Amino acid sequence: MADPVIDSVRIASVGPEFMCHHEVIVTFAGSEEEKMIIRYYPDEISFREAELLGLTEKQASDLWFQKDKAYLLNGT
Repeated sequence: MADPVIDSVRIASVGPEFMCHHEVIVTFAGSEEEKMIIRYYPDEISFREAELLGLTEKQASDLWFQKDKAYLLNGT
């Protein structure tokens, strides 16, 4: 059976402004339960809701890894 895909995305700012991080909270097809799948600092990387819709949790995690790695290696 295929892994469920993300069918809704919410990006929330968490914490005080000087230490704020963002959390990507999703629901998967066939479920109403929300799950936080990614935590990041917006001055390092960013996500758009549209780029996560239709991905599996593994694909979203791989996308986070690629973005984080690019930031760490290149500062972009």
